Amino acid sequence: MERRVVEKILNALRQFIDYCPNERHLVHGDFGFNNVFSDGKKITGIIDWELSKYGDFLYDVAWLSFWETEIDYAEIFFKHYQNIGVLVTNFRERLLCYRLHLGLSALKFLSDSHQKENYLWTKNRLFALLT
Repeated sequence: MERRVVEKILNALRQFIDYCPNERHLVHGDFGFNNVFSDGKKITGIIDWELSKYGDFLYDVAWLSFWETEIDYAEIFFKHYQNIGVLVTNFRERLLCYRLHLGLSALKFLSDSHQKENYLWTKNRLFALLT
């Protein structure tokens, strides 16, 4: 891992950590279409709870929106919460904090497993989020 990259991400994390609430919701930790079953109208099942934890429910939104760059899941969820009358304070700041955390964790894994292409993609994704 590159020291300057880690320091830049950690500095950004420090700026946003205070926006994160101390709440306990069930978080899947690897939420995506490869772990969701549907009947075409609604979700009927969710599998692969290996990375589950308690924390902020926005962590799953961050996971989904970190890895997908063509569909703006963050905006979709933001509008969904507005439409159903759920006030999610500091939505964008929390989401960025969790995306940075996810990306930094991924960089460690990718560096350790010598996945240079994926490492570079993740690093570029992190820097894009910071601009």
